[in-house]
Amino acid sequence: MDRKVTKRELIDYEQFGCYQHCTIDQYFKNIVDHYKDRIALVDGIHRYTYSELDIEIQKCVMYCLKNGISQGDNVLIQLPNSDSFIIFCFALFRIGAVPVAALPAHRKNEIEGIIEATHPVAYILKEIYQGFNYYKFAQDIRKHTAFKFNIISDNSYKDTSYDGEEIINTRDYKDIAYLMLSSGTTGKPKIVPVSHAMLMSMSLEATKKLRIDQNSVYLDILPISHKFAFSEPGILGTLLNGGKVVICKFMSWDEAFPLIEDEKVTFTAVVPSLVKILNEMFEITESYDLTSLKFIQIGGAAIEYNSVKLLNKIFDCAVVPFYGATEGAVTCTSLDDTLEVMGNTCGKPLALYDEIVIVDEKGYEVKEGDVGEVWVRGPYTITSYFDKKDNEGRFTSNYFYKMGDLARYREDGNIQIVGRKSEMINRAGEKIVPAEIEFILKENSKIKDAAVIAVPDEMLGERICAFIVANSYMSVKDIGSHMIQKGIALYKIPDQIIFVEQLPLTANYKVDKKKLLCMVLNTE
Repeated sequence: MDRKVTKRELIDYEQFGCYQHCTIDQYFKNIVDHYKDRIALVDGIHRYTYSELDIEIQKCVMYCLKNGISQGDNVLIQLPNSDSFIIFCFALFRIGAVPVAALPAHRKNEIEGIIEATHPVAYILKEIYQGFNYYKFAQDIRKHTAFKFNIISDNSYKDTSYDGEEIINTRDYKDIAYLMLSSGTTGKPKIVPVSHAMLMSMSLEATKKLRIDQNSVYLDILPISHKFAFSEPGILGTLLNGGKVVICKFMSWDEAFPLIEDEKVTFTAVVPSLVKILNEMFEITESYDLTSLKFIQIGGAAIEYNSVKLLNKIFDCAVVPFYGATEGAVTCTSLDDTLEVMGNTCGKPLALYDEIVIVDEKGYEVKEGDVGEVWVRGPYTITSYFDKKDNEGRFTSNYFYKMGDLARYREDGNIQIVGRKSEMINRAGEKIVPAEIEFILKENSKIKDAAVIAVPDEMLGERICAFIVANSYMSVKDIGSHMIQKGIALYKIPDQIIFVEQLPLTANYKVDKKKLLCMVLNTE
């Protein structure tokens, strides 16, 4: 195979049987017929068998059709974790309309950007949530945009009658099923178009790898519109295998622990910021029976060995790191991997035809063990953004997507993520990866959390600035001594240290390094 990655031939994924030749709704209807009396969905006091869920979906379909939603329309959904999100999503799949999922945390800049990009005919929302009036917000948005849309409340469909009439749409498995927002999106979003074939390919590959079946019970803790929560394998993978989905309304262990015990949850997915809270809750976990858990997925941000070790210790189950992007290919460890592999790598490509290559600056594949940029393509990796103007610099001519991450392949074939290419610090000509410094800082028991960024500097070009969340008193000298003791090169020791009570997070629960940079610049 040519080491020059851009010279590799295209692969016909259709020819190799990577896709189901049906839409998500067509596949789901077969599952309903097979598992009709089994519990499909639990949200608080609401429990739905597959037959009951199908009726709710059909009622929602009738309501949407009466409110002007048709096949091919884009529909903005901004709902918290709830049964309504799933019911509306599957109703839109059945109509042949396309959900555009926003996070509850998104506000004017993001929502206006989404509307401008996708021209939705409707905006589905919860009228008031956590003190914010989304209905009034949507009305205000509608007044100031050229694109008019209906505003639909999440429970509005419930009084709609269903007479058993079947809705037939002519959508194909190759058509767009879902418009997702690229992770980290702010302002004008990058919209990721995912077809029925791609979404099911990814989700069913993940269920195969993680041994999901009709006895699996998935607890959705993370925001429901995230790809990680919705389809890796998440909600979609569980429902397409006849399993049970349990909704956790808030991203809270206080809510999650009793649900794990009561519903006999077998797997869930978390992000690193949620794991850090567990350190302070260890004794509480002993009050619950959590033995039903077979594994926990972790992803969405840089994963540390200590986080994996803590999850393994508390829940006594496998921990499966996931690495990927909304745009495409995924890697993960297996359920049988050792703690060392789970804690220090993000595993191997999920699907047989996923190509995950690590390249140098000229696009040549690097040697095993060398660090380079991650490029990916595969059966569920996009070949273009929804707006083709967003493609610039992100895709090769043969459709490899440039992830922007730095990584290496280990001898055992597992991938180890090193950091973000865009976050690389150029200090007096020396290239420094922030993740390496963050890892060493967090090895100190007095440091609860840390983030490292580049700050413009007249003398150095860029200086290293470390933000520290300390468990107990530490001096700058203590931090320097710790790093020297760990054997780090002197030029990698932070030039500036700022102590903070907590690190700011984005809507996707990643450390908000742009906000950290603003904090530094605003104090100078």
